[in-house]
Amino acid sequence: MERPTRGDVVVDTARRRMGQVMAELHGRIHLRPLGGGREWTVDPDHVRQATEAEILAAKVAAANARSTGAVR
Repeated sequence: MERPTRGDVVVDTARRRMGQVMAELHGRIHLRPLGGGREWTVDPDHVRQATEAEILAAKVAAANARSTGAVR
C-alpha cells in the first residue's frame, strides 16, 4: 500500500481501529477516530486503506453515538 496522506481513512490492523490520518511524524502515523476524539500513533506497517463499506459503517456508528448522547 502507498503511504497514506493527511485525510485518508485507514484501518489500524494492530488495534483493529479505524481512523483518519492527521500527520506522519518520525516514521509514525497519527490517527484520529472518525467521530472525533483522542489521536493515537501507529507504525505504517500496521495500516491499510479502509474500504468504502467500512468508512460508511464507521460514520453511521459515530452519528448514532452522537444522537444518543454517547459522544459529544
